Amino acid sequence: NNLIKALNKAHQSILVKSHMYKWGVNNNPKIKVIESYPKIHDYINSNEFKFDILLIMSNKSTQPLRDALQK
Repeated sequence: NNLIKALNKAHQSILVKSHMYKWGVNNNPKIKVIESYPKIHDYINSNEFKFDILLIMSNKSTQPLRDALQK
C-alpha cells in the first residue's frame, strides 16, 4: 500500500479508524490507529513524543478534529 510506505517516512503518524478502514498497518510502531478525535487529543497530550508539527490530511472537513485538538 502506497499510503503505508509514505507514512513510514514520517517520525510518527496517527490515523483515524473509520468504517472505511480496510487496510492494515501490521502493528507498525510508527503508525497509530485511533478510534476517535477525542482519543487522538488524549494520545497527543499524554504521548512521550513531543510533536512540533501536526499535519492534518483528509478528504472531508477537519473541523471536528481541530476542535478536539484545541480543548
